[in-house]
Amino acid sequence: MRKSTARQMSKDREERRQRIKAMKEALVSRRQATDPWMGLPNTEEIHEVMVSAMTADDRKSTSYHESAHAVLWTLADITVEWVSAVPFYEPRNGWVRGVTKPEDTIDSSKLISYIQGMLAGDLAQKKAGCVDVDGVVTGDVSSGDQGQLERLITQLNTQHGAAFTLTAEQTYHAFLPLVKEKLDNPEVWSAIDALAARLQEVEVVQGDEIREIVARCCRTTLHLSQKIVLTASHLKLIDVPDHARENVRAFLAPFLQSILIGEGECEYTSRLLTQTAKSPRVEYIEGVWSNSRMLAPASHFWNTVDGYVVDLTEEYKLACLERWCAEHEEEKERVDSREVKWLRTPSNAYTFDADSDLLRLVPTKAAATA
Repeated sequence: MRKSTARQMSKDREERRQRIKAMKEALVSRRQATDPWMGLPNTEEIHEVMVSAMTADDRKSTSYHESAHAVLWTLADITVEWVSAVPFYEPRNGWVRGVTKPEDTIDSSKLISYIQGMLAGDLAQKKAGCVDVDGVVTGDVSSGDQGQLERLITQLNTQHGAAFTLTAEQTYHAFLPLVKEKLDNPEVWSAIDALAARLQEVEVVQGDEIREIVARCCRTTLHLSQKIVLTASHLKLIDVPDHARENVRAFLAPFLQSILIGEGECEYTSRLLTQTAKSPRVEYIEGVWSNSRMLAPASHFWNTVDGYVVDLTEEYKLACLERWCAEHEEEKERVDSREVKWLRTPSNAYTFDADSDLLRLVPTKAAATA
């Protein structure tokens, strides 16, 4: 019985693909005699045919896929202009099954968040129990997302130079567990559910409505990822020995007030601290970090002060967690407060050069590892 059902589902998918292909070819052929620009078909006509050919399963599957992109990017403070779960024609890529339209310019400090959001699409389809409508899946990444992912990975590698290079496979292994963990967050999944339901009602959901859904569903998650200004008293400095901790706090105090810290902005934050302090005591470190819950190291940036690791990203996470638990005593068990030991491996270290007003590369041995 199960094999028969699977064969029938496979047959139905193939018939549907052939039906859409035939209708599209018929439309292009009909225009061939009068329109020499065959590469630019009447998208309104083909759009109407393709939308009418979508089944409820097609729409549901695409809705969850696009909703996952939109929700994870919104949580990372990446502006999503609109999202659609119906066929859409892109001049550069041709026809795509659905579209999530982020801001035009990719912020280099958020490349990892872009990649994680891209990986979320197929994982959300699987989590929702959707049928694979494309029929082509490589590992956990659909063929439809692979091109954009490869461009993002190339950009990430270019940004960090020869000392840091990830293949596509290494990227998937590094980030898929983190993305799965985010989708398992009840608040995040409720936002994906709500947006997917909306996409099955309308063709396009605009950015304001996406942000309203995320704000409504993700109170705790957003609270834990709000940008904040740290003070010296916030700093735990867990990698600085006891005898030096107060001295480091006092040194950093005047610089922290001008640094707004948020999730996924380690490169920007670390550079800003170095350039604000303008002191040989501070170094900006490029490298990777990992912990026992990650399958592979991830790109990371931090500072050292007097040779001791000062990681404002880690300080930010600890401060947000502490604030949430203080304000929501009755709910703090929902927040994962397990201590995680981070292992940092430096590749390059920089210090501020007062003569050029720029960061200057210094010997890697000056970078501390925690």
